Formats: sequence, C-alpha cells, structure tokens
Amino acid sequence: MRPRAANVPSGLGRTTIPRPSLRRWEWLLVWIAESAGWLTNVEQRYVDAVLEANRGSRQASRSIRPWKAWFPVSRLSCAAAAAALLLVTLVAPRFVTYSNPAADVYISAYRGLEAGLVPIGRPLHVHINAAGLPNGPVSVQLINDQGSEIWIEKAFIQHERVDVTAPKLTKRGAYYIRVYSAAPDKTGKLVREYYFGAK
Repeated sequence: MRPRAANVPSGLGRTTIPRPSLRRWEWLLVWIAESAGWLTNVEQRYVDAVLEANRGSRQASRSIRPWKAWFPVSRLSCAAAAAALLLVTLVAPRFVTYSNPAADVYISAYRGLEAGLVPIGRPLHVHINAAGLPNGPVSVQLINDQGSEIWIEKAFIQHERVDVTAPKLTKRGAYYIRVYSAAPDKTGKLVREYYFGAK
C-alpha cells in the first residue's frame, strides 16, 4: 500500500510530501526542540555551578587568609622602605656629632655690671680679662645662678688674660665664671667673679 501524500502549502503552490517523510520531519523537529530545551537546561546548570564556585572561592579566600590581602609583597616592600627611612631620619642624628664651632666669649665685666650673652649648645672659648692679677696658675669655675658647679679647670694667667675652653651650656639663664688663686695647699681664694647670660 502506498503512503498518502499530505498537502503542504508553499510559496509556489501546493507541494505534496509523502506521509512517512512528513513523520520523519516532525520527529526531527520534536527532537531539535527537546534537545534545545535540554541544552538550555544544561547550560543554565553550568552557569549556576560556575557562579556558585566563584562565590565559594571568594568566601574561602576571605575566610582563610584575610591578613594576606593587607600585606602583599609590594606593600610590604614599600612599608619596609618607609620604616628604614623613618629609622634613619629619627635615630641616626643621635649618633652623628655635629662640629659646632666654639663661640669666642670675651669677659671683662665684674659681677653686678652688665655683661654679654653667649649662645647655648656650643662650646665656649672663654677669654677672661685678668687685669691686675699676677701671672701664674689659677682655677676657673663655671656655675649657674643657683650656685651649682657646672665645670672647673686649671688655667694660667698670661699677659693679664686667662684663656679656657668651657663645655656647651644647655639651658638659658645667668651664669658666673669664678677665678680662684692657686694656693700651695690647693685651696684657692676667690679673686674674681664674672657674670654673663646664655640664650
């Protein structure tokens, strides 16, 4: 028995397709539609799995190593360089000695009369006017305005002048230089006292 033909409209008129080939075409179209649905479902499950894996890896990376995110190698090297620079800037000047030139100080006024000012933070080359005192050994003492001794040194009067180098003064205020005569029993007598200020 011969299969019956089906009438299928076409743009050029009616075309006759045998029934068994029409069934094959219908079956093929159904299969394509089902496959498209299955592929869409598989594709959606793949996208969901990738998104879930990405979310899981982000959460795992945050929970496993949160401190590493703050300290990558580039930040650590910059932080180490900044710390080294800060260390050199703050600590190194304490170990460096600056050669401040000594200040020349000429003292000739007696206590109670006006005297000059000397700078603080610099050693002092003190030139004392010893007019009227005999040449010979003396002791020179530096005291503050409370009478506390800061420094004492042996010196000589030569040509009516005593030259000594005193340490640097660290505080502002009034200071006195006392000149003692050198006695054989090492108890000198105060022969002169000079006043000056430090600023």
